[in-house]
Amino acid sequence: MRIGYLHLGPPDHGVPRLGRILAAEARKRPSLSVIEAAASLTGNWQEDRSTIIAAAHHLADSDVVHLQYNSQRDGSVWGRGWRQLHNFRLFARVCRRPLVVQVSDFYPKYPPATLLLQAPQQIRGIVRAAGRRLWRSSRSPTGPSLRPSVFVKEVKSSLGPVGSTVRWLARRSRLMIVCSEEEQRRVSAFVEGAPIRMIFLFAEERRLPLGMTEAKSLLGLSGRRVLTLLGFVHPRKGHKLLLQALAELPADFVVVFAGRAREEQTKQDVLAFARDHGVEHRVRLTDYLSEEELEHYLAATDLAVRPFQTAAASSSINTWISAARPILASDMPLIAEYNRLAPGAIRTFSPYTADALSHAIRDMIEVGGDSLSGIGRLRERLTISRIFDEHLDAYRQALSNRPESGFDVQRVTAGSR
Repeated sequence: MRIGYLHLGPPDHGVPRLGRILAAEARKRPSLSVIEAAASLTGNWQEDRSTIIAAAHHLADSDVVHLQYNSQRDGSVWGRGWRQLHNFRLFARVCRRPLVVQVSDFYPKYPPATLLLQAPQQIRGIVRAAGRRLWRSSRSPTGPSLRPSVFVKEVKSSLGPVGSTVRWLARRSRLMIVCSEEEQRRVSAFVEGAPIRMIFLFAEERRLPLGMTEAKSLLGLSGRRVLTLLGFVHPRKGHKLLLQALAELPADFVVVFAGRAREEQTKQDVLAFARDHGVEHRVRLTDYLSEEELEHYLAATDLAVRPFQTAAASSSINTWISAARPILASDMPLIAEYNRLAPGAIRTFSPYTADALSHAIRDMIEVGGDSLSGIGRLRERLTISRIFDEHLDAYRQALSNRPESGFDVQRVTAGSR
């Protein structure tokens, strides 16, 4: 089998990084041939068109092509806004090979049909109440009642670039891969009958070069108990909740935000929040970390904290699993999935309050390594070798799948050239 991988995005971006690791594992298999293309879009229409066409031609000899789509309106590696759908269509027209697309960061809740049923009620209510709160929590016969602001947001999400791209991918790809049952539920509800397969993210093979004491000394954190929140700084990841919890913890606790903020304003908001709560001297925001720097912070961490408000998948969890560090997370379906694989591996806190978080942190620090056996079982279940075996089976499934009746992939792509 000849497998093509398109690593689209800046070299330090998590999306192409995951693809490169899969491709590296594929190269270890004697029966496989791997073709790779790496590219990054600039936003310039002509340059991006040339980049997409060149990558598509390079991968055109593959039996199956693995693509990744982080379904964000403005942060997708496939481009901003409607450009991402255009770029997918262009790639498919030129490459003309069976596509397996890994979809992440998918949040739209309601398919267009549900929102259209809601539209008459929303319009009547807006006219009647002139913008005041219209809907209560009771459910209507035509679907869930939504506040006007939520309804407008869901319309933009469902009918906008992200929703439209996912619907197109469901029609055009042979198979869509998601990384959690929660994300599978979301995509299945959004596109009925979409060809979806759930495969967990892998935990990398990682051997930390330093012990905790040495790593803390190197980073200037000796004598501190280090709580680390890994990944991009984003409002829904709970940075402010962790700062509130830090204010309730003893002075030897410090927080490391190991990652950069996509927006400078987000970074400044977090730092101002830390000052307002009197903990700015106990907070370190690292910005982008090289792989070596990342491993130093992983080694120095007493407790990985993940107070996300919502998430359907998370590569940062797998990074912590690969480093064999204890994890404390907000209680959500994704964490329950991991704990079904290895009961008790990831500790959760609830309710979603600073008080509950600070108490859970104290408990985790006191019990020390009790949860590490569960983390070890998770790491064994999520090794790159095992997870790639599931991808390989997915590629075979995609090649055996025929397009749905009435939708001939070769005819459509050939006619679109």
